[in-house]
Amino acid sequence: MLLSPLQLSFGLGTCAAIYGIGLVFYRLFFHPLRNYPGPKFAAATRWYEFYFDLMKGMGGQFAWEIDRMHEVYGPIVRINPDELHVKDPEWIDVLYAGNPTHRDKYPPFAAMTGNPEASFGTVEHNIHRKRKLATSPFFSKRSVADAEPLLRKQAEKLCQTFEDSYTNDEVVNLHIRYLGFTTDSVSEFAFARSDGLQGNVDGLEDWAETLRMVGAVFPLLRQFPWMIKVALKLPLWVFQLVVPVLSRFLELHKEMKIQATAFLENEKIHPTPLAVKRTERPPTVFHGIYQSSLPIEEKSLNRLSQEGLVMIVAGSESTSRTLMLATYYLLSAPHVMEQLKKEILEAMPDPMTVPPVKVLESLPWLHAVIKETFRTSAVFTTRFPLTTPETLRYKDWVIPSHTPVSMTTRSTMHDPTLFPSPETFRPERWLNGALSKDGKDLTRYYVPFSRGTRICPGIELAYAELYMALAMIIRRFDLELYDTDYERDIKVVRDCFLGEAKPGSQGVKVRVTAVHC
Repeated sequence: MLLSPLQLSFGLGTCAAIYGIGLVFYRLFFHPLRNYPGPKFAAATRWYEFYFDLMKGMGGQFAWEIDRMHEVYGPIVRINPDELHVKDPEWIDVLYAGNPTHRDKYPPFAAMTGNPEASFGTVEHNIHRKRKLATSPFFSKRSVADAEPLLRKQAEKLCQTFEDSYTNDEVVNLHIRYLGFTTDSVSEFAFARSDGLQGNVDGLEDWAETLRMVGAVFPLLRQFPWMIKVALKLPLWVFQLVVPVLSRFLELHKEMKIQATAFLENEKIHPTPLAVKRTERPPTVFHGIYQSSLPIEEKSLNRLSQEGLVMIVAGSESTSRTLMLATYYLLSAPHVMEQLKKEILEAMPDPMTVPPVKVLESLPWLHAVIKETFRTSAVFTTRFPLTTPETLRYKDWVIPSHTPVSMTTRSTMHDPTLFPSPETFRPERWLNGALSKDGKDLTRYYVPFSRGTRICPGIELAYAELYMALAMIIRRFDLELYDTDYERDIKVVRDCFLGEAKPGSQGVKVRVTAVHC
């Protein structure tokens, strides 16, 4: 006897309801994390997190709900059915430990970018270690120092845009201009080529909008990490029709594949000479991977293109955001700007003669300003969940093996017991020893790039860009804020992987009031 559609629907609905009730019952009473503190609704279903990230207010609110949970339930909280979150600065070196400690990335988190063969998207610890080792020489301090001439060239182009704005009495959108600088810099550094975005305002604005939209969909991808994998298999015209600005991101996937394909084909015909292979810094990141000791399957087209894509996206937006915020904080703190200008003037008596980054790093106020900008802005607002093959212990709690556990670096760098008035920009924190009131070394809790085996590999490049660009801009130009409001344009109110201001913010704008070159 065949079931009618109504009977079939009722039967399927009943089965789904029974399954759902059973799953909730298991999560609340039999799950390995059943005894951990936290809201029962969050323990029972992922829809709790879904609500805060996709439905409440402007979206991306779950990071603040996690903070509220900690205020109510303590330093360790079950934030969803399977994941624990810890808010304790003293534990950051335990979770984000260095080698040889084994730490795997939580698979759903790794899947969000759609780049499983890039180091950032790699789940398994040992595979990640091998992939990271292949590119480590490329991002070493010495390698970045060797690349200072190309960074200087891009910084000069940046300064020219400021000078042109002064001549034409135009407002400077710092986010746009700094993004052009960082994107062209990382492109030339990593791929020995640049798209010349600093000289292409329309292209630069399109790129900025693309990155903004990618950030806007991050809360959705966090809830449904499989979506990006599906999206990458759809025809490009679908996105051009439905979400035009995101098609640019998919085009970037395609463009990076074209670059990687050209590299692989060229290597087959004209292999890189051995003398070049032995240099400290490979010509491109593709060379670094291809000429490494990795097995041949780790040198595939997808592997090269995905690593390249992550580098161009990660290496542009976060650094440009930090440069923008550093400029804002300085213009909002005249006493700090005065000290910094005096220091840079002594180090650069000729505005056109820029000292090496090594010299700029030794300037106390410049060093403190950059460090405090990273701490105050804490641009990465998302949590970073890891798993371990062994049990972990947090105080009296024994955490089962393979349990995803996360912390948020922003919470560590904004801990008021370590950094009083944590939202306040105060570079003086990093002068004269950088100690907390109870004598703790504050550098231990300075984690803008995370820590341990999963630390961001591009630290030295980011610092070099910041020191060079900020020193040159401050030495050569006087600036004043224009149509910029802290509550609207600076205050972080959404977690979109990077912290975002209110929707509609155009970022920090300035006018150039004087030129000293």
